[in-house]
Amino acid sequence: MNAYELPYSVPDCKSIIEDYDKLDAILQENAHLSTPNIHKDIFIALSLILREAIALGHGGAFAILPDPGSAPLKIASPIAPVDLGEELRDLWASLSVLWSSARGPNTDHLDAVELKRVTAHRWRRRLSSVGHLAAADGCVVLDRRLVLRGFGGSIEKNAEGVLGDCHDLASKTDVPAAILLKSFGERHKSAYALCRRVPQALVFVISQDGDLRLFANDNGRVLFASNLSY
Repeated sequence: MNAYELPYSVPDCKSIIEDYDKLDAILQENAHLSTPNIHKDIFIALSLILREAIALGHGGAFAILPDPGSAPLKIASPIAPVDLGEELRDLWASLSVLWSSARGPNTDHLDAVELKRVTAHRWRRRLSSVGHLAAADGCVVLDRRLVLRGFGGSIEKNAEGVLGDCHDLASKTDVPAAILLKSFGERHKSAYALCRRVPQALVFVISQDGDLRLFANDNGRVLFASNLSY
């Protein structure tokens, strides 16, 4: 299984970055390309972030929310927004420039190669840094355009609410959340509570032993996936 693949089809995962108009315009202008693999790059990016966090051996969580500002979540360490989606678009733009320069006699080809190299390394370092934020208590918070909003997030206590059912994607059955969460700690319980309250939320939870699990809200229903490949 490739690093970017998940063993389950999680609804709406591919819409984390919603607006590619700028990128498509750049690609069509420079190299007449489209972006058929853009979603693959999103999954690769998430995989790299999660791998860095898992390697720390601390455990952690990553919450991807439509609007973090309106979620029942307190962010202990808010930061100036870091737009990972924009940086991914920059990487694709540098690739299109490289492709265009290689198609004809162009003295700027080496410059295009260097631009692509620098952009790719910057993107990789950024993903590694985001993964390391999981070492702080609480969850790392991003929106669905892959804009990093902060870390140290914790769900508001009054938002935990009453437990309902959770749909286990492995067994394809609905399981009472009280039973599903019985053997898990506070990270998993908070992830479930957040997804129960926030439509289209995704929360990746990493246990200290390195297991990776996912909670997701699909039109009001909370989905659960375990033993994810990263």
